[in-house]
Amino acid sequence: AVTNLVTEVGTLYAAGARDFFIPLLPDLGTTYYGTSGQIPAATLSGLSAAFNNALSTQMNALEANSAGM
Repeated sequence: AVTNLVTEVGTLYAAGARDFFIPLLPDLGTTYYGTSGQIPAATLSGLSAAFNNALSTQMNALEANSAGM
């Protein structure tokens, strides 16, 4: 999912877009599934943190290689 998002931003950049708003995931451990006990909150929090870290890392790399972004 992260790679798909970064690829799409790169495609938009190549087409001329220069300003992007890429929101991160909220802490999924605080959602219904995290608070209901169906899925451990720590697991969901870890998944959302891992996604956010990967997205931030890849977006920073794209930005470093894309003048004007």
